[in-house]
Amino acid sequence: MFQFRVGLPSQLGLTLLLGFVFLAPTMSYAQRAPLSMRTSSLFQVKKSKKKNKKVAQLTLTVNKFKTKNYAIAMPDFLGAGSTASTLGKKIAKVLRNDLTLSGVFQVISPSTYVEQAPKNGIDPGKFDFKPWRMIKAQALLKGRVLTQGSGIRIQYRLYEVGSDKKVLSEDFILNSQQRKNLRWYLHLISEKVYRKLTNTKGIFTTKIVCVRMTGRSQELWYMDFDGNNARRLTNNGSINALPAWSPGGRYIAYTSWKNRNPDLYILDRTTGRSRKVSSKRGLNTGAAWSPKGDKLAFSASLGRANMDIYLMDSDGTGMRRLTRAKSWVRNLSPSWSPDGKQIAFVSNRYRHPHIFVMNADGSGQRQLTTQGKYNQAPKWSPQGEWILFTGRDEKNRFDLFKVSAKTGKIKRLTQKAGNNTEASWSPNGRNIVFTSTRNGVPKLFIMTHEGKGVRQITFMPGTFQTPSWSPAFFR
Repeated sequence: MFQFRVGLPSQLGLTLLLGFVFLAPTMSYAQRAPLSMRTSSLFQVKKSKKKNKKVAQLTLTVNKFKTKNYAIAMPDFLGAGSTASTLGKKIAKVLRNDLTLSGVFQVISPSTYVEQAPKNGIDPGKFDFKPWRMIKAQALLKGRVLTQGSGIRIQYRLYEVGSDKKVLSEDFILNSQQRKNLRWYLHLISEKVYRKLTNTKGIFTTKIVCVRMTGRSQELWYMDFDGNNARRLTNNGSINALPAWSPGGRYIAYTSWKNRNPDLYILDRTTGRSRKVSSKRGLNTGAAWSPKGDKLAFSASLGRANMDIYLMDSDGTGMRRLTRAKSWVRNLSPSWSPDGKQIAFVSNRYRHPHIFVMNADGSGQRQLTTQGKYNQAPKWSPQGEWILFTGRDEKNRFDLFKVSAKTGKIKRLTQKAGNNTEASWSPNGRNIVFTSTRNGVPKLFIMTHEGKGVRQITFMPGTFQTPSWSPAFFR
């Protein structure tokens, strides 16, 4: 009988129970590498060289994915009266946290601000730039909040420090109903600021779905990208695992044991209803949506000891087999390339689980990773250049790596901080959400695509596993 090890990270627990456990001594990544590549630096995060920052440079160059520490200052939003003043502090706190989590900005600490009233307004002529140049701010975000009956009015201005130009300005009113979703509107402000300063889409209007375990309950939850506004999606009292967003964000595919067999379901987020799309005998798991959202790749055992990758239409019809595993071989965890032409997956066909790539019709199967003895959970980047995966190193620690889809070159992203597993890309490819035990029990963390700026985003009781990052809900 198939069992689920709830004490293990979900994806790793699934593959461990399926037999990806080997008693042979573990050879280090460096030992398995070619002689020309056997250097310790290959699997360490390289320190980036510091570059001189130009104060007057407004638009960041992030299209080539070079992390910039762009200094931005954000004083508390002004507000007349205690209610508005308290709300102004809350607004600024959310905006600072948003831009910090992006990994692009250095949000200057408010404790260093030297601006004083009455020259602390938000519009040109109502404040001086000198106090902000003194703390080496490159951009300045100022705002004001006003109460209007049961609603509020928010004004904000974005300035370039150096040229002293206003580059973004907005004034809007939230009625009493909209005010209940204040945090969402603040994420929209962060998105607009980010786009203005980087000329790229941000992560602020995205969601993250994951598995939250409390006691014996293992349900699907989803939340804002910063871990707030968490809500439960399933409540069936069973084991629910491995959620995956559809490209449009309306549907979430997942595996559930609620009818005793691990079947594949699709949840409609707008109605809250789930429909079963695969209930073959044995495991039906690890669903991945095609870029167009019309097909699902997934793994199924059909009641046998081996597992294969299958493809079906999103309504559950037209099931066809892509891999043909021999006895005790498992092909798992499919992940589509952004152009829909290829699928990355895991296979132990040559004894140890490694990352493989094949064409979307199952042809041209090739092994991509050769280093290490336990590589799992591939996730293709939105730009198509890299494939994220979880690897076990020579010290039996699980860490995150990325491998070039073309060359097979590997870069290590995490190290010496607990077990780090089950990663998912942000839709813009600049950030990664993952599960880590660095602070004890498994929680969700965010970092940049380079493995920098790691920050915890879930703090509620329970463990959090197998996160999946949504597309942006604001275009």
